[in-house]
Amino acid sequence: MGAAAQVAGAAPQSTATGRDYWVGLLARLAEPVLVNLAAGTLKRNMPVECAAGTEASRRKFTHLEAIARLLAGVAPWLEAPLAGGSERDRQQRCAGLARDAIRSATDPASPDFLNYSDGDQPVVDCGFLAQALLRAPSELWAKLDNRTQRNLAAALLSSRAITPGYNNWLLFSAMVETALAMMGEKWDGMRIDYAVRKHAEWYVGDGVYGDGPQFHWDYYNSFVIQPMLLDVLRNIAHQTARWNRFSPAVLEHARRYAAIQERLIAPDGTFPAVGRSIAYRSGAFQVLAQLPVADDRRTRLIDRGSAALAGSAGDIRPKRLAANRPLGPSAAPRRNLHLNRKFVPLLGGAAAAGIAPVRQFLDEAAGRLDVAQTLGGAGSCRGPRHLTRFSDARAPGRVSALTLVRGLRPAMRRRSI
Repeated sequence: MGAAAQVAGAAPQSTATGRDYWVGLLARLAEPVLVNLAAGTLKRNMPVECAAGTEASRRKFTHLEAIARLLAGVAPWLEAPLAGGSERDRQQRCAGLARDAIRSATDPASPDFLNYSDGDQPVVDCGFLAQALLRAPSELWAKLDNRTQRNLAAALLSSRAITPGYNNWLLFSAMVETALAMMGEKWDGMRIDYAVRKHAEWYVGDGVYGDGPQFHWDYYNSFVIQPMLLDVLRNIAHQTARWNRFSPAVLEHARRYAAIQERLIAPDGTFPAVGRSIAYRSGAFQVLAQLPVADDRRTRLIDRGSAALAGSAGDIRPKRLAANRPLGPSAAPRRNLHLNRKFVPLLGGAAAAGIAPVRQFLDEAAGRLDVAQTLGGAGSCRGPRHLTRFSDARAPGRVSALTLVRGLRPAMRRRSI
């Protein structure tokens, strides 16, 4: 994508280790979209990747998908307080580009003015854009100029024309209203109330929600449902205490689901690719990434989660579950006990200390990872069929940046399929 590709090409190669490796991946994902949208060239330069015959419809939605889902993933890093140095310089550059991108995306006179209300899909990505604003209110909202703030609010308000589906889509409308409340705009409490109460109804137990009245075995609890419930309830509490009574159960469910997710990760970093929307699989562990920063008790949550996986005291599940549903053998592989901690440095959490076992594992894995191949297109499909792959020949590049969890796979044995 022209200049953006040259900037992204400066990202650290596979020899980088630890935090530098993750920040390099973040930049490689973010800068092509941010640079082009900030310059008003995203629609011109970004390929529309879709099934044959659907180009016209996908062209209406794909650019908002790109910026909204990207910002929802990188927002915690943009908002994190960092000490001076090269990473902070990169963070500030990305934050500035993100603000310029929002300006371009919401200005009706811009060649990159995006679609927020035509069709059903925009309500989804307005929800992700709203989530990004709530995760980085200082960098992505407070620092916008007044005109861009007005345009952004108008864009989100226009998504009310869309009736969300009777499933996880209710939460996209709830996210939009929560962001509007943060902005000081008039917000619709009914859209929040309906989403929160319906998902309370759809809770099926053991940390898992149904996606609507029916249960689906997929990763939508992590793509959308639990992260958005946490973010809606945490942020709307600044406006009203009406839904505070739901928060303890939602957080407890997220803790249990995060424990389940951690146990889905094999010692070599692979995990099962099941259910719908597997092209989004790098967002499959968003709950696991988010939980350490879900509230002020993040350090304790991480420590208790690791203890539970080790089979010791400190189980994070509800007592009625802990009594009769063991999490698994106490002799779980040591390097798999603390995988949730590896997300904390990138998300700016306070519990970054003590992640040496994971960092060593990730550093070793990073040395075996061909970054260009992992982030590439059709040529990067490798690995056993039942295991996840971070690029897909049928949908090259359709990988969500909701969370930067690409390091879960590096140690997987690679073979052609």
